Amino acid sequence: CEKELFSSTTSTKGGISLSLNVSNSIDTRATMTDTELKNSAKVNIYLPLYQGLIREYTFASMPEVVYLPVGEKYRVDVIAGEAINDNPRKANFEQKSYKGSAEFDVVAAKTDTKVAVTAKISNAITNVTFDQTIFDNFGNTYSLKFALDEAAFSDENASDKILDYNEEVITLSSKTKEGYFIIDPKRASLEKTIYWTFSGTTGGEPFTANGEIGGLKDSNGNELTSLEGIKINMSFKFEVKDGKLSFSIGEVATGTEDKNQEIEWNPTSTGISISSYKDIWATFVDVYADVDTSTYDAEKVYFQYRLAGSSAAWSKVSATKPTEEGGKYSARITGLTAGQEYEYQLVVWTKGESAAETVIEGTSSITTANAPQVPNNSFEYSSTAKGAVYDHDIFYDSSATDESARTKWWDSGNIASSVVGMRLTYLDNTIKNNGNSSILLHSKSAAGKLAAGNLYSGFMHSYSVSPVSGIVCFGRKFEGRPSAIELYVKYIPGAGTATTHLTSGSDEGQIRIALGRWDKDNYGHGSGTDESPVAVNTADQSTFIDYVLDATTSGGKTLAYGDAVFKSGGEAYINGSTTAEAGDYADETLKKITIPIKYYNTTSKVTHIIISCAASRFGDYFEGYEDSQMWIDDVKLIYDENVVTE
Repeated sequence: CEKELFSSTTSTKGGISLSLNVSNSIDTRATMTDTELKNSAKVNIYLPLYQGLIREYTFASMPEVVYLPVGEKYRVDVIAGEAINDNPRKANFEQKSYKGSAEFDVVAAKTDTKVAVTAKISNAITNVTFDQTIFDNFGNTYSLKFALDEAAFSDENASDKILDYNEEVITLSSKTKEGYFIIDPKRASLEKTIYWTFSGTTGGEPFTANGEIGGLKDSNGNELTSLEGIKINMSFKFEVKDGKLSFSIGEVATGTEDKNQEIEWNPTSTGISISSYKDIWATFVDVYADVDTSTYDAEKVYFQYRLAGSSAAWSKVSATKPTEEGGKYSARITGLTAGQEYEYQLVVWTKGESAAETVIEGTSSITTANAPQVPNNSFEYSSTAKGAVYDHDIFYDSSATDESARTKWWDSGNIASSVVGMRLTYLDNTIKNNGNSSILLHSKSAAGKLAAGNLYSGFMHSYSVSPVSGIVCFGRKFEGRPSAIELYVKYIPGAGTATTHLTSGSDEGQIRIALGRWDKDNYGHGSGTDESPVAVNTADQSTFIDYVLDATTSGGKTLAYGDAVFKSGGEAYINGSTTAEAGDYADETLKKITIPIKYYNTTSKVTHIIISCAASRFGDYFEGYEDSQMWIDDVKLIYDENVVTE
């Protein structure tokens, strides 16, 4: 691509020549020689500050002198290796990738300017060594897989995203092997964890183990901002002893950024295994144990539990053995109280004529998660903020004695609408389920645009009246994992001419709940905060977020989601169901609705919650109709064992 940006006058242009060095500072390169890497490398020349690509070559086809207009500072980027392919393999064992960059000036009438670029390794490198114990116990039945996205392990079409250290890759004669991941520069801040899973057969029993490697630090103790150029040395060994799967993480060894991991595990020693975050909920826990079925009866395995420190009798629950997990048994203990410590034991039966019940020595403890609720959930209080040009409702009471009542948690678009003399969202004491009031969301028109009645956890960042638009920052800090949200609703839709999204000509309301670990850097668009990290600008549809899409996209931070859509007859469609929830939500009284929350990820910790309600579902697009009304009261988060997972 040759974009001629200069005239033919010699004094307005200059020339540069490029030299390229390929640096293999981490280890010897794979497959291609230095000459092959250089000749096939992509060379792109840009105007400054990423203003645009003006030259594109392969290194071998570059002219001896490249002429460019003077008066600009330029940048040259070089990419070599696997990454130059049209469809590069995200993970492979054969070919590394390299990249480098340099800035330079062009001097008028000067043709001998030299620009040197060193292309360094840009992969995240997994350097795996198998201890002899792997071969002694598993023979040639093992497979150790790595991926940057845990979901890739269950995706049959994701083979090019996985490094599979199977018996063909690591053998007795070659116990060490490097693998290479291409880190997407646009996702470098997200692709900082490497997931692994091991499977094999030992002693005639199938065995699996899995884990993740994240939070890697440099030699100064600072967390790495990217895995580009990082080599992780991992030693896997197998030990039959009482113990747990563990990591020993070393420091950065040299300037080549080598990282060290030592990994060991215990497969079938009889005893309790530690439960992780994904297993510990507010009212139930999943507990695990390894059982040597050559010694104990495989059909008689139990857990017994009680409140920690209690003298009460033990409660017993039967354990099950998933066939794919070998000697690992599990049980779900339900009916627990949030935020309480419980103790539990493993109970097995010996085999033979003198079979007897045996409590395996040792008692383990586990503390259930907390079950927080949202503040002002029955909308009993609000106050009015008075300004020079507007009044608007704020849903907290700064003078209350109850700390949760003094917390600004809910907000609405009243700030913008009140400028033109309208209240969209306010307390209503005439239609309610309990207490003194409910909250009413009322859609109206302002300045020729629909202003949707809305309520959400977060705050209004800023707004514009002409043109009508606003920036909303969604989310509040939250660490609970509810299974559903329950609330009382009445909905009356407005009607009008069909639109892009409302083809029936009748408005739709919506209530959404999302749990995640969003951060302002990736979701804030310059406006989000640590407290409310997800920013949406109604004037910029690129900022709109589809929570389900985000939850199912590699690197997405949405962990769980649920919604209810209310249509013309007052019926509700929950979580995309094509069958309406029984009952008329346009009835005179508020009706209870329960929205299950579907978890797409149960291994990552929840840090924020978003609850969003709108009388006009497509208000973000300024679609909907006047006089759509939604009443809400008594919002309650449900914590039970009926967790829906994807």
